[in-house]
Amino acid sequence: MCGTKLNWKNLSNVIVMDVGCGNVFDCCKAILQQFPDVGHLIALDKMSNIRNVGLFKKYLKALGERFQFYVADVQIKPIVQYYEGMIDKIVSRNAFQEISNKKLAFENVFRMLKPGGETAITFNLNDEISTWLEKMVSIPKWNKYIVENLTPFFPGRLEIGYYKCMMKTIGFRDVQIVRRNIPFTYSTDKKCIALPPLAQFSGPRANYDIYTINLRGKLLSIRHAV
Repeated sequence: MCGTKLNWKNLSNVIVMDVGCGNVFDCCKAILQQFPDVGHLIALDKMSNIRNVGLFKKYLKALGERFQFYVADVQIKPIVQYYEGMIDKIVSRNAFQEISNKKLAFENVFRMLKPGGETAITFNLNDEISTWLEKMVSIPKWNKYIVENLTPFFPGRLEIGYYKCMMKTIGFRDVQIVRRNIPFTYSTDKKCIALPPLAQFSGPRANYDIYTINLRGKLLSIRHAV
């Protein structure tokens, strides 16, 4: 999307940030595939459990100091203050539906961008499965069957004009918004039934503390812990 819709080409001197990179770095992977010469790639996520450790180490080896990962929430001031006015381009894929205060998150994205910077954000406005699971969690009769913590889901406003007006009020210019309905389907009933009940990931779980971040009013240090 960034390479075609936004005409991103040479990023050799550009700082790119991925907000809500997730534990498998899908967006980072796409960026490096299209722009292997990216000047600097910064990945943010609220969680520290990195599942695709091999890919993480690959990024460290390929980019060295040009790749950084922070355990940080875009709604919290320290990381925003640290990078205020420093980022050329910010991307985010399927992360804003986990953010309760979306307006604050958009404001903080704007604060971190350089003048003339760009952002490309995609997220789910509505997810019937997540909404149903949230409802089940609230019912004592059913919440005992939850096998692991559910990813939080905060529905967004469905009308396009709301976000366009909000972003322009924040200070964004040339705002382009597209809303699409994407059905979530399975090729067969068997594949749907075979999914583990209420589990977000199958297989053994493991946590990897990649970085330690000390926040005392501001970001003080980052320690590589692998």
